[in-house]
Amino acid sequence: MGELEQIHKECGYEEWLQKYLVFPPSGQQPPTFFNFTANASCDIFDLVFVEAFNLNPCFNPYEINEHCPIPYDTLGMPGSFNYVPEGFQIYFRRDDVKQAIHAPESVSNWSLCSVDPVFIGDGGPQGSGDLSPDPIQGVLPKVIENTNRVLVANGDYGEYYNVGPKGHPAPLLRHSGLERTAG
Repeated sequence: MGELEQIHKECGYEEWLQKYLVFPPSGQQPPTFFNFTANASCDIFDLVFVEAFNLNPCFNPYEINEHCPIPYDTLGMPGSFNYVPEGFQIYFRRDDVKQAIHAPESVSNWSLCSVDPVFIGDGGPQGSGDLSPDPIQGVLPKVIENTNRVLVANGDYGEYYNVGPKGHPAPLLRHSGLERTAG
């Protein structure tokens, strides 16, 4: 935790949160992209990921409730690593699927996450060559401004619930203009 706190302060994350994670907003957030070469010492995600994976070899950052044994995934990547049980085949590598979607028969090494570049060019988020506008900083503000009816949620487990009595999910209710949890 001490190392995380040090990185949080030294890399400017604390200052950024104090400035931009406030209500009402202090202004528009500047576009930011993490440069893995220049800012390698500020990479909190990989630091936490490696520690979590050391504690749980089946750790999945996309489904944090999963644990061993590793579930079967038709795409061959049930988390952040490749895994295909014996006797199974990755769905998009099957000949019948390639034929159905008119994919070249010669493509035999389909994978969910490519180790080869899939965009033309350099730069962009994570140095992937994707220079398209960031939807969070481009599209989302326009949707909010034009509709004024936006609920932003991150992840599947928060949904519209708060934790109620005895740790059970409690739906959020609005009554007489006041927000409260049921239960």
